[in-house]
Amino acid sequence: MLQFIINQRVNDTNIQLVDQSRRIDELRKELKEEIADLRIELKKEISDLRIELKKEISEVKRELKEEIFKNTIRMDRLYEVIVRRDEHEMLVMRVAKNEQKVTEMDMEFHKIAA
Repeated sequence: MLQFIINQRVNDTNIQLVDQSRRIDELRKELKEEIADLRIELKKEISDLRIELKKEISEVKRELKEEIFKNTIRMDRLYEVIVRRDEHEMLVMRVAKNEQKVTEMDMEFHKIAA
């Protein structure tokens, strides 16, 4: 009789273990499916984000190129202004020297004429 009870307990335990093993297998299968679905979703989100980031980077690059071009034009204009100012100062100095020479020549002419 004791052997029967022990055998019955062993059978009940085996049935429970088989049932738990089946539940674990089902849960494992569900988890694998969910993980696969999540991977697909994440890959799509990552792909979409990459596309969006590439667009944003391209836009920033375009804006930077425009700003660089504008700054280059401004620098060219500034250089022209600086060069013109230097040329103007040199011309003013030449005119002053020429005026001084004319004054000196005029003074010499008046000395000779007097």
